Amino acid sequence: MAIFDPNHEWFGAALSGFGIITNERVRQAVGLPEVRTWADLTDPRLAGWISACDPRASDSALTIYEIILQSYGWEKGWAVLMEMSGNVRNFISSSAASAVEVGVGDAAYGVAIDSYGEAQAGYYGPSNVSFILPEGQTMIDPDSIAILKNPPHPEIAQHFLEFVLSREGQLLWMLPKGSPGGATRNIINHMSVMPALYDELAGVTPILTNPFKMRSDFVYSNELGAKRRAILSALIAAWMIDTHDILAPAWKALNSPAAQKLTAERRQALLARFLAPPCTEAELLHLADTDWKNPVKRTDLVNQWQSEALDCYKSVLAQIDSN
Repeated sequence: MAIFDPNHEWFGAALSGFGIITNERVRQAVGLPEVRTWADLTDPRLAGWISACDPRASDSALTIYEIILQSYGWEKGWAVLMEMSGNVRNFISSSAASAVEVGVGDAAYGVAIDSYGEAQAGYYGPSNVSFILPEGQTMIDPDSIAILKNPPHPEIAQHFLEFVLSREGQLLWMLPKGSPGGATRNIINHMSVMPALYDELAGVTPILTNPFKMRSDFVYSNELGAKRRAILSALIAAWMIDTHDILAPAWKALNSPAAQKLTAERRQALLARFLAPPCTEAELLHLADTDWKNPVKRTDLVNQWQSEALDCYKSVLAQIDSN
């Protein structure tokens, strides 16, 4: 995304990305695989080892779900979210707390904005906790700075903005805590808007990703994300979070020895039903512009989604158990 306004009304002061945090010590101790992409989080071996956040409580969590849907496309992206949710140990109400769960080893993996992921990697060291931005499957956007109109002290505001965008200010984001020119009290570990700093500080900065050298054909649509923001968080909650106590056992059953005894066609049919989105992308956008704006119809929709999700998961469990 653009890192400064064409009319120079705001500037990117730092960069943010969305990625995957891994507790490497836990992963290696348990014998779990390395994760580099969103789809890697769907591996059934990861069941119970992923911490995630409720998108109704966190804008960054919802943005990650939106990125997955846009980078893979609606149907494939929904399937990735379903399988990943089947592996989630719990959904909590704070993205920061979810990253901390990975840092302390209560979970092996999590999805997080870089400021939370890099904070854990910086605190425990990259050999213990790693954070990666899935190449070609994420977006980089600016944390912006601007001067309010008619400020009481415009010269001070201008000096502060100039400092933040200066080399001295940008080094604060990138240098380790306690190093000359780095932060003195708290770990920052934020990506700079100055491309040259990444090569200059290689081997010194805890930031291991150079966003200016990432290769990607993926173009994130902020307009699409904004149109369906509220309704998407409710849909994900109804299908994956509020019904998680049935979703997770259904996902486990689909990957159990009992499911392997089914014919390939029958198991594939059950899996396809489990992973199918409850509506098309176009239908969701239409609902966002119509029924979702009516409080009564909105409540009915959420109740309908929860009912349909539970019917799906219970049907999958019943068919596998009866085999």
